This record gives sequence, structure tokens and C-alpha cells, in this order.
Amino acid sequence: MKIDMPAPPSFSHVRGYRRDIDGLRAVAVLPVLMFHLDVPGFSGGFIGVDIFFVISGYLLTSIILDEWADGRFSIAGFYERRARRILPALVVLLALVSVACSLLFSPLQNYDYAQSVFATAVFASNALFAMRLDYFAGITAETRPLLHTWSLAVEEQFYVLLPFLMLALLRWAPKRMPLVLAGLGVASFLLSVEFTAAQPEIAFYHLPFRMWELLAGCWLATRPPPRAPSFRSATTTGVLGLTLIALAVTLYDQYLPFPGIGAVAPVLGAALIIRAGDHGSHPVSRLLSSRPLVGIGLISYSLYLWHWPPIVLSQLYLFRFLTGAERVSIFLFAVLMASLSWRFVERPFRDSARFSRWKIFGLGAAALAVFACGALVALFHLSGTAVAIQDTRFAAVESMRQGPCHLDSDQLIADWAGPIRCGAGTGAPRILLWGDSHAAQLMPGIRDLAARGAGIHIVQVSKTSCPPVLGFVFRFQPACTQFNSEVASMLARERFDQVILAANWEEYPLADRMDLMQDTIDVIRRRGVRVTVVLQSPRFFFDDPVIYESRYGSVVAEIRPRTVITAQVASLHGVDFFDPEEAICRQERCTIRDRRGYLFFDGHHLSLNGSRLMACALVRTRLPLRWLRACGLPRPVSSHD
Repeated sequence: MKIDMPAPPSFSHVRGYRRDIDGLRAVAVLPVLMFHLDVPGFSGGFIGVDIFFVISGYLLTSIILDEWADGRFSIAGFYERRARRILPALVVLLALVSVACSLLFSPLQNYDYAQSVFATAVFASNALFAMRLDYFAGITAETRPLLHTWSLAVEEQFYVLLPFLMLALLRWAPKRMPLVLAGLGVASFLLSVEFTAAQPEIAFYHLPFRMWELLAGCWLATRPPPRAPSFRSATTTGVLGLTLIALAVTLYDQYLPFPGIGAVAPVLGAALIIRAGDHGSHPVSRLLSSRPLVGIGLISYSLYLWHWPPIVLSQLYLFRFLTGAERVSIFLFAVLMASLSWRFVERPFRDSARFSRWKIFGLGAAALAVFACGALVALFHLSGTAVAIQDTRFAAVESMRQGPCHLDSDQLIADWAGPIRCGAGTGAPRILLWGDSHAAQLMPGIRDLAARGAGIHIVQVSKTSCPPVLGFVFRFQPACTQFNSEVASMLARERFDQVILAANWEEYPLADRMDLMQDTIDVIRRRGVRVTVVLQSPRFFFDDPVIYESRYGSVVAEIRPRTVITAQVASLHGVDFFDPEEAICRQERCTIRDRRGYLFFDGHHLSLNGSRLMACALVRTRLPLRWLRACGLPRPVSSHD
């Protein structure tokens, strides 16, 4: 559909090619690579995606306005450019990564990968990952080679809407266009702030909460360049924009609420740099226009595509974290693949003389259809194996949760089923098991022992991603602080002889908050209650224990080294300690399966079999000896007072 109408004068300013924007693309993509390669100083490198959103909104809106001004804007032309830009490199990536995954992945991982391929082919991977990256999914970000395509999905979903929105505004409300774009952007931003606090995974991946970043670039494109640009103001604007981006890259980290208010700095920084470039040459634009940055900017799309799969596949092949030399090698490999993709894939398909509009549409649609259909076939063939594995996991999860005994992220103590339904055994002493899922995972085994008639009563009170630390604020679980306060109130009302604290300690930013942990212990001990802390459970490099045995024929696998947080927890005073690693590990190598089956259902949660084994280990060290007969295990000596 071609639109032949005169352009509103205020939008009739042709911009042309800007080298500094290609340089800004380099500023966007390099921090993302450094962040994913765990390079020090780039803890906030994920904000590069937000810079890309601003650039994309600005350029696409500029093209629409300039073509409208020339009387040659068409919806088909708009989508032709998107297809030429996005599809060829993406199709090649999908083909090569799919071959690698078929060789390296377990059936469950290939089932998950097939879902990713289908979602990527229909530009809905953001919705898939928002839905599937939950705490007990069994597959984590580190094993998803297409995880980074979520941002492509957000962009393409936005560009389904943009040309029609712009067409409507240009026809019927051209003078109100900046106001409408700004209004939509503000509404999206407010939603983003609200959902970032309440449901961060939803806010991170979904278009309504990211749209304001793209609209910031769109709005900027509607502003004409100044008539009398000032070198000083352009320099100040550019330096301020670059400073905001640099501060975000270096000071942000994974615990910052994001996007929401946290995304303002990179979005504003990118907008200021683009605006400063409208003023003409200045130090920042000259820096961004330098050959190295422009060169990286030109291959930035392919570089973004090719940086993440090698990280995932390398770690999967090696079954450990990457060394510094390996990270450098992956960076160079990504640059090489991006350069080849730019030279032999991206550029040829942008040549309209070689590939007409309808050939691009036809080839692109056919390629995506092949991947989508192939993914559906793979899902059908792998479903039996995947369902069997997931059924085992779900059984372990449900046994661990026991309905309202283990609470989800949005639940409080009012939803708890109470000490009778959430207890194991009867009589005295009374013991409270308090923590997150690493506390809940012990209960199936304890419940099994209690069924054998031991005279002891253990009560479970646990909540997803909520460590048993009074006063601790965890941004991913805003209800955690109130939940822990209510548990403390319950401790004040009811009599317990012992409290067991268990958590996935290294999941939380506790390194600087050990004072809160010690205060929690002191509050309990002042009531004359014995405290036992369960140290960090073994954490494997990947969440599918089956792959260790299938790849190496071994039931012993390497685990992630413990961090300083575990050492800090182990230095707390006035408590006994139970170390899960002592039960199944030797020198950071742990048993993943015994004669009864697997001990874990993911990278750090115990299976039903593992829970029984760990419960017996806990009994012989930190619980009354009357349960020893149920386990038949010797008692090791381990204490810390």
C-alpha cells in the first residue's frame, strides 16, 4: 500500500546517513557482550539493549517521515526493509545453532530448544522466556542459546504497530504527533515502573513495558534539528548522554529493579547523544564516528546474534565456567562470525537488484515456516521423553511445596496451611524448618522418616526465593520482608525447641548484610531456641542432571565453587551447621545418582530420592538420635559454636 500525500512541513527534514549512530550501535552492543562474558566493570552491560531500542525507534520513524515527505511511503516497503535487515542473518543463525544443539543437548534440552526455535520464528520468544524462566522450570538462561532473541521479538512486535500508527497520525493528526507519541511513551513508562516492582519478569520481557524506550526514539525523530546549532550545547549534550550510559554500564547490576526507573539513564543517554548529533560535529560525535566504532556498529546486529550461543554451547560442552582465555576466544569468534554474516549474508540480501521485494518476502516466510514446522515436529517426537522427565520433576516440586505449605512469591503467611498440615511427626521436641525452596526440599525426606514412627515434630514454613533473614529486602520478591516478619511473630507466639534455617544462600545479595543474618539468629536464641543453619546445597553448572551421565557415563559431576557468601554464613556465631556437601560430595564433585535414582531434579534442588538421603544426613548430625534407626547411618562430628 503506497501513500501519496504531501508531507506536513514540520516533518519534512531529510536526515541522511549518520556515522555517529553506527558508532552508538557499537556502544550498545559491546557492553552486552562484556556483560554476558562476565568482564569486570560491565555489571550493567545489559542496558545496551535499551540503547538499541532508542536507536531503532529513531531510525525507523525517521525513514517513515522522510519517505512520507517524498510521497513514497508504503507499508510493504516498510516491512521489506525489516525483512532484509532481520531475517537473513537470523535464519543462518537458527540453522547453525540448531545443528550444534542437536549434537550437544539432552532430550529435555532439545525439547526446550525446539520451543525456543518456534517462538523465535514467529517473533514471540519474549513471551516464551517470560513464561518459562521460572524458579522450577528445570532449564535456566545459561542453557538457552536463543534467549537473546527476546529483544528482536519486542522490536518486531512494536513494528507491527508503528507504520499504521504513524500513517494514522500523518493523515489525521500530524501536528499532534509528538504529543501522541509522548503520551503513549509516558503511559508505557508508568506501566513499566509499576510492573517492574510487582512482576519484574513480565516487565523485562514484554512489549507494553518496553515500548516507551522505542517511543523515545520515535518522538526524537519528530523533532526538527535546531536552526542555529551551538557547538558548546552539542558538546555538553553529547558528553552528558555518554556519561549516563557509562554510569549505567558500570554501576548497574542484576539486582537493580529493571527496566522501570532504572532504564531512564540509558534511554535518556542514547536520546541525548542522538540529539547532539543533530547539531553537527562535536567531540562525542567525532568519537562515535571513528572507524573502529563505526566498523563494530555496522556488524552490531550480527554480533548481537552471534555472541550468546557460543557462550551457552561452550559452557555446556565444558561443564564449567569459562576461563579468561576462553572468554577472549568466544569474543573473537563472535566478531569473526558477525563479520562473515555482514559480508556474505546481510549485505547481499539488502541488494534490491539481486533480491526483489517479493523474493525477500517469499524466502523469508518460507525459511521461518520451515523452522516453525521443524520445531513442531521435534516437539512431537521429543514430547514423550520430555514429559516423563518433567513428570519426575513436577512430582518432586509438588512434594516439596505440599500445597500451601511452601508459598509462592506473591503469598504471605495468611496463605500458609498451618503447623498441623505443614508438619511431620508428632510429639516433642518441636522444630521449625524456615527458609526458601532449599528448606522445602528437605521436607519430603523428613516426612518419609516421620511416617516410620519417630517421635518428633517438624513444622515447615517456606517461601519461594525468600531467605530466612529478618529485615532483608530482595527486589525480586517484594513480599519476602513481610513474610519473614510474620514468621518471627509466629515464633514469638508458639514454642519451638529448635529452628533450622535453610536457603539457596548464594542466590541473594547477602555479602554486605550478614549483620541481618546474625540479628535473626540472635532474635531466635534469645527465646532459648537452638538454631541450626543448613549451608549452601550443591549447585551444578546446568539444570539437567541427566546430561552429566549421558555425556560422560558418570554419576559424579563437578559443582559450582562456593562463593564468599557461604563462608560468611559459616562464620556466624551461636549456631550449629549442617553442610549438605558432606553427605554426597568430595572435593567439589558430587554424586548425582545412586542405586535408587537421581538425587537432583535440576541444578540445585533435591529429588524425592535426594531429599530422603539428605534428611537422613541431617538427622545423624543435627536432629535427635531417635531417628537414626530409620536411616542406619553413622553420626559424623561437626559443630560450630
